[in-house]
Amino acid sequence: MKFARTLSALASAFVLLLFSTQLVASAASEDRGNDELQGDYSLEQLDSYFAGVFSQSIRAQSASEGARALGLSNASFRADPTTRTLLVKQKLASTPHDRISIAQGLFELDVAKYNLAQGAPDFLSAKTNYYSRLAFDLRQQKHERPYFYLADWLSLNHPPLTELKLPLEQYAAFMGPLDRREIKSPYFSTEFQNDIDQSTGTELTRGNKVRALFNRDAIPQKVRLARQAHRYFFGAVMAIACDESTEEFVQAMIDKARSGVDVRLIMEGFYAHTLFRPCFNRLKKGGVDIVLVSDEVKLKSLGAFMHNKFWISDGREGIIGGENIIRYENLSDGVNQMNRDTDLLMKGPAVADLLDNFIDLWRKYRHRKNAGIDSYFAELQSLRAEQRGQGLRGRENYGAWLSNPSTRMGGVCRILVQRSRGTNYSIGEVYRKYLAGAQTGVMLTSPKVRYSRHGEFNSKKLSDWFYDSVRQAASRGVRIDLISNGLDGGDGELTSLFREKASIAEDQDRTGAARRWRKFLTRDAAKVAKANRSYLLGLESTPHVHTWTHFQYIHAKQLYFDRIAVAIGSVNLDMNSLNANHEAAAICLDQGLSEQMDRQLTQDLVNSVPVVSQNETFSQAQNDSSESENQDILDENDVSVEAFIAREAAPDVPEQDVRN
Repeated sequence: MKFARTLSALASAFVLLLFSTQLVASAASEDRGNDELQGDYSLEQLDSYFAGVFSQSIRAQSASEGARALGLSNASFRADPTTRTLLVKQKLASTPHDRISIAQGLFELDVAKYNLAQGAPDFLSAKTNYYSRLAFDLRQQKHERPYFYLADWLSLNHPPLTELKLPLEQYAAFMGPLDRREIKSPYFSTEFQNDIDQSTGTELTRGNKVRALFNRDAIPQKVRLARQAHRYFFGAVMAIACDESTEEFVQAMIDKARSGVDVRLIMEGFYAHTLFRPCFNRLKKGGVDIVLVSDEVKLKSLGAFMHNKFWISDGREGIIGGENIIRYENLSDGVNQMNRDTDLLMKGPAVADLLDNFIDLWRKYRHRKNAGIDSYFAELQSLRAEQRGQGLRGRENYGAWLSNPSTRMGGVCRILVQRSRGTNYSIGEVYRKYLAGAQTGVMLTSPKVRYSRHGEFNSKKLSDWFYDSVRQAASRGVRIDLISNGLDGGDGELTSLFREKASIAEDQDRTGAARRWRKFLTRDAAKVAKANRSYLLGLESTPHVHTWTHFQYIHAKQLYFDRIAVAIGSVNLDMNSLNANHEAAAICLDQGLSEQMDRQLTQDLVNSVPVVSQNETFSQAQNDSSESENQDILDENDVSVEAFIAREAAPDVPEQDVRN
């Protein structure tokens, strides 16, 4: 009798477990059924497959002109049941990243049909609905896959959107038409701007011509600025490599230095002496005067890096932003599994403020062998006086600029540069003021998100104050969208290196090497993603805060306040940048720049995965056994990452490209 009751209880438990499993699977998708794929498939077969499981919202583009030219209508794919991905069998291009760009264009997403299938008013809501119903594997840091996706889509369940063809509100409901002439905002208040003047010692300038530069669009502009310099070309940058993607820029600086133009660089000492030493030596031998900043090894500024990225040509034109001079920036198109990054091109009076900060850094860190810079300070004073006389600079003009709808969004900019450990002021404090003034929405991107853990608040850390301001803004009903990195972005350029090396090995049929690279990629990226996700979830639990992970490594540091004020710079929204590093940023009120950011940040969001906490426990329990089995396989004949890189990486990828 006891045995019968026990057997009955076990049977009931089994039925309950089976029902629960089916319920979650059903919630993930009502169409999952027997959709297992094995073997090879043509483009036409996958077109039919996606049309069925995605309600006609994903279709092949085999009829497109580009596909015809490349002969992609005959592309074939191999299904991998273990990862539930589809791999393109052909070698579509000579480099992995060109191949990826081509593969991303094989299928097209019909956003309207996708929204309809998910019963959502816009694409972001549809994606959130979709991913909220999926189990999430905490160890592997990815959602379950109810369908097979192209491997090159990474964590996206759709092809990445390279162009937004519909009105922006169909992607994000809050991105509808906006007449900025009618907006009443604290940002247009002289009191608001005067307060920032007093706390930072900076001031606004007007009449700047500004344009955002995304991904690989930045490096040609830097080459142009160097080549057009007649008297001087100055730059401050954390990392600069010498490879095929930077050759034109590096050589342009050397050519100008040899022709008599004053070419100077301020670089982070640690990277200049380690990963990028060959390039550092080449620039020095070529006549470029270089100052190194090594605050990270000093007791008073321990761990503080020179993280600036800005460039100045003859004091009239410049670039500021987040991009280093490395291949993962210079070759990126935004979808080819390299960096997603942003710089800002500036022409006008704000460049003089960049020059002021370069002079200040040079004076503080120059070695006796470096040239003096005092003559430029006299020129700077004259330039600023000229701009003030023209009504392009100074608080005495704020009332006229900011009260007039025709001038207040006309290149009104402020340059912010902080020293190590915030010894002058912190850029994060200025961002907090903008958060306090936000009325409708704030969009943020940052490679990492960090603040004190476990609900603790450390009043000595500006990172804690910053995220407290984020939560306060959300508590007023301000929508916050924060995009950072998860499994796909992983450990930045190191993750990109592993992914690239695996692809090269696969093209060469070196299965053992490919397996090793995939192992390192999975292990390293998941570890970093897990840490970042914990901070994103801590914010996502606050009403009106939406956190996302991009499907590339997002390195851009962008803040967009109420679709009015744009901040672009080098400042990560983490402890190091907000509390310690040398950093630089520009905050601008400009109609054209805002229109650029409307589109780019919407595209960043639609190519991201929402961070949601549903079904984490279920996925963890479900995957415990398979995880241990996989670990046994991965640990067989294990070698260290360092040893394998030393053996495999050097012949294919230059040493200075390993990471930034």
